[in-house]
Amino acid sequence: MALKKPNGKIEHFLGYYNQSVTLLRKSLAGGQEHSQSTLLTILQLATFEEYLGDWVNLLGHQKAAHGILIELYSADSIMNNEVQRKILSWYSRFDLFAGLMSGYETMLAREWFCANEDYYRHQSQGYPNDINYKIETAIASHRLIAMDMALLFAKLPRGAMSLEEFVAEHEKLSMRFSEWKQNLDLLLINTRSLVETFEMERKPNPEDIINPYMPGGIFKKGFWTLNLMLMDWYATDVMYRYQSALMLQRHPPPELESIALKVCSMFEAIEYWPEGPPGIMLSAQAALGIATLFLPKDDRHTMWCRRKLAKIEGLGYIYPPTFRSKLAQLWGLPEISHWWLPNDEGYPAIVRSIRAFMEGRPLHANIQAKSEDVRTLKAIFSKLSVEDDLD
Repeated sequence: MALKKPNGKIEHFLGYYNQSVTLLRKSLAGGQEHSQSTLLTILQLATFEEYLGDWVNLLGHQKAAHGILIELYSADSIMNNEVQRKILSWYSRFDLFAGLMSGYETMLAREWFCANEDYYRHQSQGYPNDINYKIETAIASHRLIAMDMALLFAKLPRGAMSLEEFVAEHEKLSMRFSEWKQNLDLLLINTRSLVETFEMERKPNPEDIINPYMPGGIFKKGFWTLNLMLMDWYATDVMYRYQSALMLQRHPPPELESIALKVCSMFEAIEYWPEGPPGIMLSAQAALGIATLFLPKDDRHTMWCRRKLAKIEGLGYIYPPTFRSKLAQLWGLPEISHWWLPNDEGYPAIVRSIRAFMEGRPLHANIQAKSEDVRTLKAIFSKLSVEDDLD
């Protein structure tokens, strides 16, 4: 809201945050029992922290949310109504994010992800003509696969399984990745929801790295969830292939670049499609952030990425300083630690204020290992060298 106002100020942006913190503290200080409202407030605060670029504070809220979640519900009872199912979806996104970024397993036990998949699979079977249940089933299956991926990649480095056990489990998980995509293709084969033409198609630009106007590249209004789901799957897939190569001491597979370009093509297509819902680019930012790591490091590709990342920050999603500094090292462009584009192009005053506010926050004391690994994006950048080890 604050960024859309001509004279938007950080006070507008932080007003909602401060109100949430005040009400939460009042509730906890008064000794009130934890409730669904308490949990929703904490998840809201976690979302604020994510958009402010403070992933360490985000993990603190996620940990608190986890404690209340398992206090209020069980893996079965949380599936009893739509509000509770949305709460699980909201929380599990943070849990999976933390696990995949840090190299740790999720806090929430596997049975919760299984119960979620079982529910939607049962609904899909009971209502075979309802496309929404089929989509939700695919999303739930993807989250279970991502949860198992986080667990598998956390075990080997910590000595919780042998290399032989890892290879066996890795083969099973690879089969599930393949089956998920095959099942999705079967689900979508008869849909007429694809965008075939763009009315406002612009002329090709020499700086383009993809053609976002390819027929059938994205899904139309009413099926936008499919775009986000597919982009998330591509991002998970590229991370899986990359981390698998690291664990098995193999060279990263050459298809990483082509998968990353699919994410970029979908991102730019939804950016240019005039009927997209508000905030759709922000919903797709995580997949794009991962894709940028696996593109060629020439000027054309890096400038395309810089423009997209600048646009996302201009819309209100502040990337953490670590992400900017790591990309600066990866691309050999130290200036992007300050701002994505030369001469502060497209650098809104309110974004400057938010960044300055974040830099003035007290340093995190007694930071836990997992929080530090998320802050430094250990699972991604620990082996991603600036010497083009992807080539």
